Amino acid sequence: ELLVEYSVDGETWVTDPAGITALNVSDSKTLQVRASGSNYAGYLTGTQKVTINRRPVTLTSATAEKVYDGTPLTDGTVTVSEMGFAQGEGADYSVTGSQLHKGFSANAFTYTLHENTLEENYLIKTVPGTLTVTARPLTITAGSASKQYDGTPLTKNDYEISNGAFVGEEGLASVTVVGSQTLVGESDNTITGHTLKENTLAQNYSIEYVDGKLTVTRNEK
Repeated sequence: ELLVEYSVDGETWVTDPAGITALNVSDSKTLQVRASGSNYAGYLTGTQKVTINRRPVTLTSATAEKVYDGTPLTDGTVTVSEMGFAQGEGADYSVTGSQLHKGFSANAFTYTLHENTLEENYLIKTVPGTLTVTARPLTITAGSASKQYDGTPLTKNDYEISNGAFVGEEGLASVTVVGSQTLVGESDNTITGHTLKENTLAQNYSIEYVDGKLTVTRNEK
């Protein structure tokens, strides 16, 4: 009959290896194994490894996007992927990423493992998402006007925001409109430039100009 025995330290030997366990990565060990039989002299020896590998976990913060609206873009979501945490274990997250103006930045975060969760048992990779704020579209349209010919130039320095809107108290300080029509006919009333209020950043807006029309008709009198 063959007798197989196991030992951790080489001194104490057992025939049932079920009592030799490893829970954490640091509990990994190499067992000594020996076999003997009544028909054989001495022992046949060897080793057997009991290994707990680190569990791969990827933590990813959210990616989000919005049009500029004067408030910071944030998203506190963190997703756990790959093998994830063992049942009953896990982490708490502090997501600090924030993007206010047009542009993008990492959705930065940190994590704190629960008391029952040992760092040594995990291979944790963190992947920050991206927070993106895009420019707010806005259209400024020059005024249009018409009249019968009277020998004087027709001008119209008015304008309107025909599409979109500024956020809150942000806005235009001035708009330059250039156009003049004296003779019978039609020409463009053109916006050549604008300035913004001090509290308004140009990068946060994508502004488009649309011409108006100046029309002089024949005087029927």
